[in-house]
Amino acid sequence: IVEALKFLSEKGFLYGHVHAGNVMVLGGNCRLTDLENSLLGLPLFYQYFMTNYKKFKTRENIAVYGFGRLMYEMAVGSILSTIVMTDLPRTCSQDLRPIMNSMLVDAALKAGMPSLEQLSS
Repeated sequence: IVEALKFLSEKGFLYGHVHAGNVMVLGGNCRLTDLENSLLGLPLFYQYFMTNYKKFKTRENIAVYGFGRLMYEMAVGSILSTIVMTDLPRTCSQDLRPIMNSMLVDAALKAGMPSLEQLSS
């Protein structure tokens, strides 16, 4: 997912619709769907959160934030209902905690989100 987002970002394409409904796994490959939403000018999937929480400085931040929310949903099994995460449930893997904290915790967002390049390494 991060590699696809990185590719799109490098091409100047804002993909602001990262969520579980737009990710498919086919033959062991991950694919993003609904690319046309950005081309059609549809509002970003998390538009409400992004306009009410003005920490997103770049287009890349929007993709990273969406990926963080997707990771949360996959790891926890439910949608994050708030703009930022206050705490991860104990059931969440210890390996995922630092990565998710870097994308979804208020203090981390203020300090600066990781880049797609950093997430892919």
